[in-house]
Amino acid sequence: MTFEDSIPDRLPISSSGTIVSDRARDLWAEYHRLPPMQRLAVEMCVLGELTVGQAAELDGCSVNTMNQRRYQAIRRLRSFEASA
Repeated sequence: MTFEDSIPDRLPISSSGTIVSDRARDLWAEYHRLPPMQRLAVEMCVLGELTVGQAAELDGCSVNTMNQRRYQAIRRLRSFEASA
């Protein structure tokens, strides 16, 4: 399992309606604290499974810009995960 696979696309909820894992909740909260453009890069390139080129074209930015946004977001989430 890669780090990118560990980013949930929605908060895990048990059948009783409670959060399954504090760790998942905290990572989800940190994901939502990312700057909007970094979060968009993760949503398109990781969760949406678009290539960086496809995501850049949809967003109207360069491939280098999209790569940088994605890299910064993943670096921040990894840093958060390592400190948890």
